[in-house]
Amino acid sequence: MSKRRMLKKQEETAVTSNNRQWWYIGGALGGVVVIALFALMVQAAVPTAAPRPTATPVADIPGLVQAPSPPSGEHDDNLQISFGELPPFGGPHNSVWQNCGIYVNPVRPEHAVHALEHGAVWITYQPDLAEAELSALTARVRSRNYVLVSPYPEQRSPIVLTAWGIQLELEDSADERFLAFLDAFEQGPQTPEPGGACSGGLGFTTGS
Repeated sequence: MSKRRMLKKQEETAVTSNNRQWWYIGGALGGVVVIALFALMVQAAVPTAAPRPTATPVADIPGLVQAPSPPSGEHDDNLQISFGELPPFGGPHNSVWQNCGIYVNPVRPEHAVHALEHGAVWITYQPDLAEAELSALTARVRSRNYVLVSPYPEQRSPIVLTAWGIQLELEDSADERFLAFLDAFEQGPQTPEPGGACSGGLGFTTGS
């Protein structure tokens, strides 16, 4: 074989080898692209977990007290919560909620807490609250659907507004924070079960 033919054959072999290398590289890159696209499709198909309610909803209301972490919400039908200086604002409760509305007698805290879990605001007042103040209070909330009003024995403040994990003590309902609290937390961002029923549970009221 002449030297010229040998060189030509070597060149053809080199070209074939280079073409084969580029084919391997192209195939590998194509495989990477396919895998990346598949991973993106799988990620898009997986539903994102809903965020847990936080203990710090946005509300600039002086005097507001919030739980350091979201209260637990276990059901315990044998539970009896004692009346104290302040109503409970979360935690274990009865599986039957208290109906929203206006009550003239105290309601059981373990049922009222369940209403809080559904987004209700529980407004409690001292049993000896002046009749004129009580009338003004009920007039301010009568048109609301997720409000529970009742006297609370041994309460230390004239009026207390309670939502799930949040509480505010007031002297009277004319305080501008009264309506601010209701606007912020009736079915507010702190609600573990927004839209849960506030009727069809326990209790009869004087109207809402």
